Amino acid sequence: MKVFSKNVAGALLLAAGALMLVIGSFQATGFAGEPAKVTVKSKRGDVTFDHATHAKDIKCDKCHHNFKGGDKSKPKCGECHKAAKEGDTPSSKDAYHASCQKCHKAEKAKKADTKAPTLCNDCHKK
Repeated sequence: MKVFSKNVAGALLLAAGALMLVIGSFQATGFAGEPAKVTVKSKRGDVTFDHATHAKDIKCDKCHHNFKGGDKSKPKCGECHKAAKEGDTPSSKDAYHASCQKCHKAEKAKKADTKAPTLCNDCHKK
């Protein structure tokens, strides 16, 4: 009976450890399919940013307004935000600038030595 209880206890510890590893990996890397880096095409010069770094400190729905409630099956930004404004939907340029610049400028105001870029050429690389 002692051998059986040791095996059960060992199996439970192993399962708990495996569960912690899985949970930890989701916290460290986000959900499956989440990109480490994202490149946004632009006539002014493509913008590449470290999505993984942003995702560590910022909740998804801060940038992805269509993820509210945890639903990540919604379309990507460019599927709604086209090159030109359509009705109430801002253009992709306006949407990115409103979201990215607003946050970066707020960071710069709080902490002058932040690495958050605020000038055009800081983000747009040719």
